Amino acid sequence: MNIQTYRTMKIRNCYVFVFEGYADWQLSLTVAGLNQFTDFNVRTVALEKKLVRSAGNTAIMPDSVLDDIDINRVDLLLLPGGHAWDAELNQEIHWLVDAVLNRKNTVAALDTATLFMAQRGYLDNIRHTSNNLEYYLLKSASNYNGAEWFVDEPAVLSNGIITAKGTATIEVAELVFKHVGVLHDERLRFWFDPFLKPQFV
Repeated sequence: MNIQTYRTMKIRNCYVFVFEGYADWQLSLTVAGLNQFTDFNVRTVALEKKLVRSAGNTAIMPDSVLDDIDINRVDLLLLPGGHAWDAELNQEIHWLVDAVLNRKNTVAALDTATLFMAQRGYLDNIRHTSNNLEYYLLKSASNYNGAEWFVDEPAVLSNGIITAKGTATIEVAELVFKHVGVLHDERLRFWFDPFLKPQFV
């Protein structure tokens, strides 16, 4: 890449929502790929500017808090799973989700974050997935009215919303990379292909 190309390249912004006990492994490939091989600037956002620990007990100080976010600079919002969603915490994130989707940008919700999306009505009229329909969405999201749109797949994209099972680390990364148009990058492909086609000895 020459200097002129670098100067004129549009930098996109990806925000990862972090909170106490967030499932760090679920977005590991997505975040690493975007950060290393694409034009995305990856940042973390939390409800408060204080240290949080992931489910893997990794401590992280968020880059920003919700009040700091310039919605015009959010191209991709990633919501990992975690027990906080089961407890109906993190509800303050709804205004950012609304704003991102209203600007026709993308929100990805994984695992228990799909409960939040279901409870708030985001999944009522679009194809989506989650960990389970009967014993998960229907049981835990009282306001959910999207059962007819549920598909039992690892990761699904519809109307700017990506939903994924908690075990779909590879699949959600591939879907995000395709959706934001970076999967053609040779460096990314070289790094990511072994995850798609693991070689067993």
